[in-house]
Amino acid sequence: MSRKNLDIINNDRKIIELRMESEDLINRRDSLNQDIFEKEAVRIKTEIDNRISELYRDMEKQS
Repeated sequence: MSRKNLDIINNDRKIIELRMESEDLINRRDSLNQDIFEKEAVRIKTEIDNRISELYRDMEKQS
């Protein structure tokens, strides 16, 4: 993957929002039930993975 593609992924608005959500989740960890924390962590990870896959497919189509 090229530096340009990595920049596209790192600067994607949805990716940035999900990273911010993960930071918020980590900061609230002590106040959350372990089950809720784990479910939210998995949800965020899945959404990030899906978004990266979507961006990568788009990049492949453009090249």
